[in-house]
Amino acid sequence: MQTVTIATLGTSLTAYSQPWQTMLAHKLRQGTGKNVVVYDFGISGASSALGLANLAKPLHVRPDIVSIEYTINDSYSPYGISVAQSKTNTLALISAFKANDPDVKLFLTILNPPVAGQPTDTARPNYPAYKAMYADLVAADSSLTLLDCSAAWGSPTLAAIPDGLHPPLSSKIQYEFPVTVPAFQAAF
Repeated sequence: MQTVTIATLGTSLTAYSQPWQTMLAHKLRQGTGKNVVVYDFGISGASSALGLANLAKPLHVRPDIVSIEYTINDSYSPYGISVAQSKTNTLALISAFKANDPDVKLFLTILNPPVAGQPTDTARPNYPAYKAMYADLVAADSSLTLLDCSAAWGSPTLAAIPDGLHPPLSSKIQYEFPVTVPAFQAAF
């Protein structure tokens, strides 16, 4: 049985304490019959700069597929990361994975948006510009795939995301898995 290795890099939305990567691997196995291993390299509070500083382990596992998710924290005003710096960091992440394995499938991933009007939202006034930067990078490089779950969420409420930013596993499965599972399966 072929093994497909996926590395997820990102913020607390990736590193969230509930085992969504385990559930994702299970769903991907069901749909393909392949052995799927999903590594969680997310770091709560991480920006793309911290992602760059912590590349050794993700590169070491030589993943077949990589999900890069940093827009939510790069857009967090107190971090002071401009869209231009976020783009530079993201391009460096992409280059590192391509140098490690030219055949790697790279996904620039946008998970849930913050709940409108909540402090988790108002602290990210330029979030749409960071999302657009991911879309622009994908438009300029056919080897990249945009994995944007934000449309599936629509305008989330506190019922779906009680703290305004971190959805429970049930909400991730409901809103994100219909987008992520087929996208990853198509990359196998």
